[in-house]
Amino acid sequence: MTACIIEAMRYSPFLALPPARKASDDIVCEEFTIPKGACIFYNLYAVFHDPSYWGDPEIYRPERLLDESKTQLDPKKLERISAFGFGS
Repeated sequence: MTACIIEAMRYSPFLALPPARKASDDIVCEEFTIPKGACIFYNLYAVFHDPSYWGDPEIYRPERLLDESKTQLDPKKLERISAFGFGS
């Protein structure tokens, strides 16, 4: 049941472009530096529909969020979802 709800949120996020965030510290991401206080915008739709990660993001498949045993949620997949939309 939980996988169905989370997959629905991934498949069709409520806000594809959530409100901007502000960097609380200097952040280094690969070769880029985001200075403290910078406004950060992100596109949840693009993250949740990235075919290089999800394979077939246009298909609604709750089982994609389950572990190999198909009985529990896979924490690695949940990291990709819960990393967005939190913070201040």
